[in-house]
Amino acid sequence: DVCLNSWGVTPSAGYPNCDATWWAVIDNCEAAGVVVTGSAGNEGPAPGTLRSPPDRADTPTSSFSVGSTSALFPYAVSNFSSRGPSLCGGPYDIKPEVVAPGENILSSVPGGWAYMDGTSMAGPHVAGVVALMREAAPNLDVTTIKEILMATALDLGEPGEDNAYGHGMIDAYAAVSTVLANTGRVEGTVTDASDGLPLAGVTIRDLRGFTNTTTAADGTYAFTILGGTIPLDLSLFGYEPHRTDVVLPGGSSIDLSVALTPMPPAVVSGTVTGPDGLPVAGATISAQGTPVAPVSSDPAGNFSLVLPAGADAAYDLLATAPGLAYSLQYVGLQGDRTVDFQLPLPAADGFETGDFTILPWAHAGNLPWTVDSAQSFEGMLSARSGAIDHSGTTELALDWFVQGDGPFAFRYRVDSEPAYDTLRFYVNGDLLETWSGSVDWATYDMDLVTGAYEFRWVYSKDSSASTGADAVWIDLVELPGTGAEPLSALFLDTTHLDRSANAGEVANATIQLGNAGSYRLDYTVRSTDGLGNDVPWLTVSPDAGAVHPGSVRELTVFMDGGTAPAGTHQAELRIASNDAAHPDTTVGITFTVSAVSTAGVPGAHFALHKAVPNPFNPATDIAFELAEPGFTTLRIYDVSGRLVSTLASSHLAAGHHTERWDGRDDRGRSMASGVYYARLVAGTRTQTGKLTLIR
Repeated sequence: DVCLNSWGVTPSAGYPNCDATWWAVIDNCEAAGVVVTGSAGNEGPAPGTLRSPPDRADTPTSSFSVGSTSALFPYAVSNFSSRGPSLCGGPYDIKPEVVAPGENILSSVPGGWAYMDGTSMAGPHVAGVVALMREAAPNLDVTTIKEILMATALDLGEPGEDNAYGHGMIDAYAAVSTVLANTGRVEGTVTDASDGLPLAGVTIRDLRGFTNTTTAADGTYAFTILGGTIPLDLSLFGYEPHRTDVVLPGGSSIDLSVALTPMPPAVVSGTVTGPDGLPVAGATISAQGTPVAPVSSDPAGNFSLVLPAGADAAYDLLATAPGLAYSLQYVGLQGDRTVDFQLPLPAADGFETGDFTILPWAHAGNLPWTVDSAQSFEGMLSARSGAIDHSGTTELALDWFVQGDGPFAFRYRVDSEPAYDTLRFYVNGDLLETWSGSVDWATYDMDLVTGAYEFRWVYSKDSSASTGADAVWIDLVELPGTGAEPLSALFLDTTHLDRSANAGEVANATIQLGNAGSYRLDYTVRSTDGLGNDVPWLTVSPDAGAVHPGSVRELTVFMDGGTAPAGTHQAELRIASNDAAHPDTTVGITFTVSAVSTAGVPGAHFALHKAVPNPFNPATDIAFELAEPGFTTLRIYDVSGRLVSTLASSHLAAGHHTERWDGRDDRGRSMASGVYYARLVAGTRTQTGKLTLIR
């Protein structure tokens, strides 16, 4: 819940001001929901004397520092308490954040108790108040806790925030009272929409920060949370994710019971072959990170795995077999599909070919490495450092992409001048190990996660003397995966759209955006006139998202004849993506607007009127006109283009009609706040209008 740090480093100990060594660790702790605080230091009373990392000042709360005061009112700041401003600079350099009693504090010492002074005595008071706040509201997020501590502090010293007292003396009662007054309780039951049975293990997450809980065996859940408009996400493997906004006044409670829709099953089938192309029997195929049991390939190498499918369903499928390297494929699953695996031989190099051609080795330094028969860990050969002279270096490097976690290992031998001539091993520029002197064959190994790696072995000599063979060797380098980085590959069903509409009407079209690659495609879409300017009459939905390998996403393009003047207009949709081969793809748009408008002609026009009210809550009326009788549909879509609700789908008479949408989908579920689209279709005529739902 809270991690107090009664320590810090200073320039006198060899550390620079604003040392960032621990920033990433602190951020990771707080991303996991742990409130991290730090004692400011005992280098006062001069200004700018905070230790690191409490002197960090890139946000109002990122390094929450605590200064010291006397234990009795009026709580004079301690002479030793480190002062601000932070020497990191920036708009948040006033430090510390708060103060607490740090003089004459009873504390444990070896063998008993003693009264002690220091900001290390002040810090625990803050940690204790955080514990009280977390007891009052266990799911309260990190930033809110710190903001409340500062907002409820007793202002001391100069009016407002200052560099001696910060926001002032912490006030436990005020902080906890504020939490209780502004928090509420959300509870409910989550069930299966198909059979009404309760669902256990559903994760309910507050998208504002770190707050989540899970449903019990009977589908129930409850948690206390800061009030307001709360975006909640409910998820469970095998079910469509559910997003909703709830309004929770402070001090109140609401019931939020939700029915989750099961995702339809799909079959992933295929064949597993080895490096020779022959079937591999008994290979294990699993969907990583899911509760679905792995399957095995049959004697013909065939397998079949059933998984939930959906527009955003994607899986890491892993195939393994004894004696072969694994194969990992990242696939989208919108329906049944075929996925074949070819398992390669394990990636390794024992240098038995007599050269450096097995893996993509690179050399640097004064001399290249060589292949040597004098020493080997296995086989007859190994890689030997270049025969450099004094003050020289010789480097061997290897770039490798790990797709899927796996082990990495190599064997090394050292015979050099102790302490002066060294073998250094680097990964992605970071020095991991140094060897010197006489080291017989040994193994270095580590586990790697998915990502790109650069391995470097650097042997260097000082300016004089040599010992032994004056060389180092490596042998039997073993790597996970194939070294090939998976890439996305964008494809479109069209590169140009040509549409027309009468003045005041909206034309629309669809584009199929697909991914033929082996990795997720991330994209954003922008409408432009070709010169970098936005086009107000041209929009697309969804304008950003992801497309999984083997999947297609439908983009809906809207061209507004009410915004564009009469005439023919040219524009383009520019699709930026992480497809390295096509990072910027363009779809041309030609839109012709007729000067003739059918609006305002009673009984003889087609029109979708603006919804009233809009924005709306809880319902809105959507009026439309039909020029002639015929089959008509009025449907509501969300911003991703998915159908939400069908308001009309029947043969309607010519004239005026009105339909009401109550903000629910066709299953009766309340939709989240956001933008939706009403689409009216009658014969060959189509018009779309925007709706804004506010919960």
